[in-house]
Parts: sequence; structure tokens; C-alpha cells
Amino acid sequence: LQGKDATYTVKTIDCAKALKSWRSSMFAHLWVDGDGQIKAPDHMKDREREKFETAAALIKNNTPAPMPVLGIGINDNVEIGMGASDFIAAIHYGAKTLDVHIPTSNLDEFTPFISE
Repeated sequence: LQGKDATYTVKTIDCAKALKSWRSSMFAHLWVDGDGQIKAPDHMKDREREKFETAAALIKNNTPAPMPVLGIGINDNVEIGMGASDFIAAIHYGAKTLDVHIPTSNLDEFTPFISE
């Protein structure tokens, strides 16, 4: 998000809270099951599994991953604009909090998800 520093800010979110909200997204079914649990890679579609495995490799190699870009959807739930695989892989490997980009205009809506 280079050059968009005024539009986006970096915040540390609580992964469990964000995941619980995100599972209401139209796209969450690609990554989580009906109970809101992260799908096992062999239950993901090929495209998502490949992205997950790429993100997982970064984590396993202790290589910094791109920060996901989150926003608030029309149903007031968390939406992931970019980096769903990085978000899911981080949680899968035990992340409790995660630094993400969020639109500055959504700061108030993100208050419940920001880690203290």
C-alpha cells in the first residue's frame, strides 16, 4: 500500500474476534467451514490451497508475509480485501494477534477488533 499512507493505517487486531466477524463474509466459505473453523488444506479448493501453502511456507521459514488489508463490509462485518491466505495461515499457525492494514475511514468500526 505504498503511497496510500493517508488512506490506510496499520493496527494490531485480535485474530479470533476478526475471524468470527469475517466468517459472515460471502468469501469466507473458501477458507472456513460452516462452524467458522479454518478448513484443512486438503478441504480447500486448489487455488486457495496453493495460496495457503505459499503463506504457510513464509511462516515456516520465518519470512515476513504481506500484511492483509481489512475493511468493514456492508453487513458491518470484517472483510478481507487482500491477504486472506496470509490471515488464515497466521491463525492456523497460532497467531493470536496480527498487524493489518485498515482504511483510516474505518477506524471507529474496527475498535472491537483492535488488540490492546
